[in-house]
Amino acid sequence: PLHPPRTDQIMFFRAVLLLVAAAAVNAAPTCESATITQTAGVCNGLSYTAMMCIPDSMSVADFQTLYSSSDGATTVAECEAMQDLECTGSTKNTAYCTSSGSYCNAQIAALNVAMSCATADDCDVIGRKTYKDVCCATMRNQMTGTCEYDAALVDGMMDIIKGENLCSDTDCASGASALQVSMMLPAVLATFAMVANYIF
Repeated sequence: PLHPPRTDQIMFFRAVLLLVAAAAVNAAPTCESATITQTAGVCNGLSYTAMMCIPDSMSVADFQTLYSSSDGATTVAECEAMQDLECTGSTKNTAYCTSSGSYCNAQIAALNVAMSCATADDCDVIGRKTYKDVCCATMRNQMTGTCEYDAALVDGMMDIIKGENLCSDTDCASGASALQVSMMLPAVLATFAMVANYIF
Protein backbone atom coordinates (compact mmCIF):
# COMPACT_ATOMS: atom_id res chain seq x y z
CA PRO A 1 0.00 0.00 0.00
CA LEU A 2 0.97 3.63 -0.46
CA HIS A 3 1.57 5.19 2.95
CA PRO A 4 1.71 8.99 3.40
CA PRO A 5 4.65 10.63 5.19
CA ARG A 6 4.10 11.82 8.75
CA THR A 7 1.76 14.74 9.42
CA ASP A 8 2.88 15.64 12.94
CA GLN A 9 5.10 18.58 12.08
CA ILE A 10 2.69 20.44 9.80
CA MET A 11 -0.02 20.07 12.47
CA PHE A 12 2.40 21.48 15.06
CA PHE A 13 3.23 24.46 12.87
CA ARG A 14 -0.44 25.19 12.21
CA ALA A 15 -1.11 24.97 15.97
CA VAL A 16 1.65 27.52 16.55
CA LEU A 17 0.04 29.80 13.97
CA LEU A 18 -3.29 29.44 15.76
CA LEU A 19 -1.73 30.58 19.01
CA VAL A 20 -0.06 33.52 17.26
CA ALA A 21 -3.33 34.49 15.60
CA ALA A 22 -5.26 34.17 18.86
CA ALA A 23 -2.91 36.67 20.45
CA ALA A 24 -3.69 39.27 17.80
CA VAL A 25 -6.79 41.45 17.81
CA ASN A 26 -8.71 41.36 14.53
CA ALA A 27 -5.82 39.63 12.79
CA ALA A 28 -5.98 40.05 9.02
CA PRO A 29 -3.79 37.55 7.17
CA THR A 30 -1.83 38.66 4.13
CA CYS A 31 -0.67 36.87 0.98
CA GLU A 32 3.06 37.43 0.54
CA SER A 33 6.08 35.82 -1.06
CA ALA A 34 7.90 33.54 1.39
CA THR A 35 10.83 31.16 1.08
CA ILE A 36 10.92 27.91 3.04
CA THR A 37 14.32 26.23 3.35
CA GLN A 38 14.75 22.74 4.73
CA THR A 39 17.76 22.52 7.03
CA ALA A 40 17.79 18.81 7.85
CA GLY A 41 16.56 15.43 6.72
CA VAL A 42 15.75 14.14 3.25
CA CYS A 43 15.23 17.59 1.69
CA ASN A 44 18.15 19.25 3.47
CA GLY A 45 19.48 22.41 1.84
CA LEU A 46 16.71 22.94 -0.67
CA SER A 47 14.24 25.82 -0.64
CA TYR A 48 10.90 26.75 -2.12
CA THR A 49 9.47 30.21 -2.77
CA ALA A 50 5.78 30.95 -3.33
CA MET A 51 2.96 33.28 -2.36
CA MET A 52 1.75 32.07 1.04
CA CYS A 53 -0.81 32.99 3.68
CA ILE A 54 0.95 34.95 6.46
CA PRO A 55 -0.84 35.76 9.75
CA ASP A 56 -1.15 39.50 10.35
CA SER A 57 0.60 39.08 13.69
CA MET A 58 3.62 37.36 12.14
CA SER A 59 6.34 38.78 9.91
CA VAL A 60 7.35 37.01 6.74
CA ALA A 61 10.76 36.37 8.33
CA ASP A 62 9.18 34.73 11.38
CA PHE A 63 6.91 32.64 9.14
CA GLN A 64 9.90 31.46 7.13
CA THR A 65 11.81 30.59 10.30
CA LEU A 66 8.87 28.61 11.69
CA TYR A 67 8.30 26.56 8.54
CA SER A 68 12.02 26.07 7.93
CA SER A 69 12.49 24.48 11.34
CA SER A 70 14.44 21.24 11.27
CA ASP A 71 12.56 19.87 14.29
CA GLY A 72 11.13 16.48 13.40
CA ALA A 73 12.38 16.53 9.80
CA THR A 74 12.09 13.09 8.21
CA THR A 75 15.47 11.37 7.98
CA VAL A 76 16.64 9.39 4.98
CA ALA A 77 16.33 6.21 7.03
CA GLU A 78 12.72 7.02 7.95
CA CYS A 79 11.92 7.86 4.34
CA GLU A 80 13.41 4.58 3.14
CA ALA A 81 11.44 2.64 5.76
CA MET A 82 8.20 4.21 4.50
CA GLN A 83 9.16 3.44 0.92
CA ASP A 84 9.84 -0.19 1.84
CA LEU A 85 6.24 -0.47 3.01
CA GLU A 86 4.83 1.41 0.05
CA CYS A 87 6.69 -0.70 -2.49
CA THR A 88 5.95 -4.14 -1.06
CA GLY A 89 5.85 -6.42 -4.09
CA SER A 90 7.19 -3.69 -6.41
CA THR A 91 10.63 -2.29 -7.23
CA LYS A 92 11.55 0.90 -5.40
CA ASN A 93 12.34 4.09 -7.31
CA THR A 94 15.91 4.82 -6.20
CA ALA A 95 15.45 8.61 -6.38
CA TYR A 96 12.50 8.69 -3.96
CA CYS A 97 14.47 9.54 -0.81
CA THR A 98 16.72 12.15 -2.42
CA SER A 99 16.32 15.92 -2.33
CA SER A 100 15.03 15.91 -5.93
CA GLY A 101 12.84 12.85 -5.47
CA SER A 102 9.15 12.22 -5.12
CA TYR A 103 9.13 12.47 -1.32
CA CYS A 104 10.37 16.08 -1.29
CA ASN A 105 8.12 16.89 -4.22
CA ALA A 106 5.13 15.68 -2.20
CA GLN A 107 6.10 18.06 0.60
CA ILE A 108 5.85 20.99 -1.80
CA ALA A 109 2.40 19.82 -2.84
CA ALA A 110 1.39 19.61 0.82
CA LEU A 111 2.50 23.18 1.46
CA ASN A 112 0.74 24.45 -1.65
CA VAL A 113 -2.48 22.69 -0.69
CA ALA A 114 -2.56 24.24 2.78
CA MET A 115 -0.76 27.57 2.56
CA SER A 116 -0.52 28.90 -1.02
CA CYS A 117 -2.52 31.93 -2.10
CA ALA A 118 -3.13 34.39 -4.91
CA THR A 119 -4.59 37.16 -2.74
CA ALA A 120 -5.31 37.70 0.96
CA ASP A 121 -8.92 36.71 0.27
CA ASP A 122 -7.67 33.10 -0.02
CA CYS A 123 -6.39 33.13 3.58
CA ASP A 124 -7.67 32.70 7.11
CA VAL A 125 -5.57 33.06 10.26
CA ILE A 126 -3.57 29.84 9.77
CA GLY A 127 -3.56 29.16 6.04
CA ARG A 128 -5.93 28.78 3.14
CA LYS A 129 -9.64 29.14 3.85
CA THR A 130 -10.23 26.15 1.59
CA TYR A 131 -7.55 23.62 0.72
CA LYS A 132 -6.67 23.41 -2.94
CA ASP A 133 -7.05 20.12 -4.79
CA VAL A 134 -3.87 18.30 -5.69
CA CYS A 135 -3.03 18.26 -9.38
CA CYS A 136 -3.70 14.89 -10.97
CA ALA A 137 -0.27 15.01 -12.61
CA THR A 138 1.29 15.39 -9.16
CA MET A 139 -0.67 12.35 -7.94
CA ARG A 140 0.60 10.29 -10.86
CA ASN A 141 4.19 11.48 -10.36
CA GLN A 142 3.96 10.63 -6.66
CA MET A 143 3.02 7.03 -7.48
CA THR A 144 5.58 6.49 -10.23
CA GLY A 145 8.26 8.33 -8.27
CA THR A 146 7.82 6.05 -5.28
CA CYS A 147 7.68 2.58 -6.83
CA GLU A 148 8.04 1.16 -10.32
CA TYR A 149 4.40 0.20 -10.62
CA ASP A 150 3.03 -1.41 -13.75
CA ALA A 151 1.71 1.29 -16.10
CA ALA A 152 -1.71 -0.34 -16.29
CA LEU A 153 -1.97 -0.28 -12.48
CA VAL A 154 -1.09 3.41 -12.38
CA ASP A 155 -3.68 4.15 -15.07
CA GLY A 156 -6.29 2.22 -13.12
CA MET A 157 -5.43 4.01 -9.91
CA MET A 158 -5.67 7.40 -11.62
CA ASP A 159 -9.11 6.47 -12.94
CA ILE A 160 -10.20 5.74 -9.36
CA ILE A 161 -8.61 8.91 -7.98
CA LYS A 162 -10.25 11.09 -10.62
CA GLY A 163 -13.55 9.28 -10.19
CA GLU A 164 -13.46 10.05 -6.45
CA ASN A 165 -12.57 13.71 -7.17
CA LEU A 166 -9.35 13.36 -5.21
CA CYS A 167 -7.39 15.46 -7.69
CA SER A 168 -7.94 18.16 -10.29
CA ASP A 169 -6.45 19.18 -13.63
CA THR A 170 -7.21 22.89 -13.14
CA ASP A 171 -6.57 25.43 -10.37
CA CYS A 172 -4.69 22.80 -8.40
CA ALA A 173 -1.68 22.46 -6.11
CA SER A 174 1.37 20.86 -7.64
CA GLY A 175 4.83 19.89 -6.53
CA ALA A 176 8.02 20.95 -8.26
CA SER A 177 10.05 19.26 -10.95
CA ALA A 178 13.48 17.89 -10.14
CA LEU A 179 14.97 21.05 -11.66
CA GLN A 180 12.89 23.36 -9.50
CA VAL A 181 13.63 24.18 -5.87
CA SER A 182 11.94 22.01 -3.28
CA MET A 183 11.56 21.80 0.50
CA MET A 184 10.06 21.26 3.43
CA LEU A 185 8.04 19.61 6.18
CA PRO A 186 7.69 15.89 6.87
CA ALA A 187 4.05 16.06 5.90
CA VAL A 188 1.92 15.26 2.90
CA LEU A 189 -1.62 16.24 2.21
CA ALA A 190 -4.49 14.21 3.57
CA THR A 191 -5.52 13.30 0.05
CA PHE A 192 -2.58 10.94 -0.23
CA ALA A 193 -3.84 9.20 2.89
CA MET A 194 -7.16 8.59 1.15
CA VAL A 195 -5.37 7.36 -1.96
CA ALA A 196 -3.56 4.82 0.20
CA ASN A 197 -6.85 2.99 0.71
CA TYR A 198 -7.03 2.23 -2.99
CA ILE A 199 -3.50 0.96 -3.69
CA PHE A 200 -2.84 -2.70 -3.16
